[in-house]
Amino acid sequence: MRRKFLMESIKVSPAQKELLELLAHKEVHGYLESLKMVHYLGTYHVKSDAAELWASGSVQNLIECIQKIANEDFIAQYN
Repeated sequence: MRRKFLMESIKVSPAQKELLELLAHKEVHGYLESLKMVHYLGTYHVKSDAAELWASGSVQNLIECIQKIANEDFIAQYN
């Protein structure tokens, strides 16, 4: 059984559209790895008084969202 992804029709702003197009690009896996590295460096290698680590949860949410997109792209390639 082939699995297909259903796309919802929603209105987006020009900036949101640009982000969606960027994440739909073949390089989404590279973007994900880069974001994970920046998050790691900012969390563990920057003095706490120089970084606002409260944003760490927001970055983690963004990483998880991009990871889902990367996984969907991977699954779609093989279905």
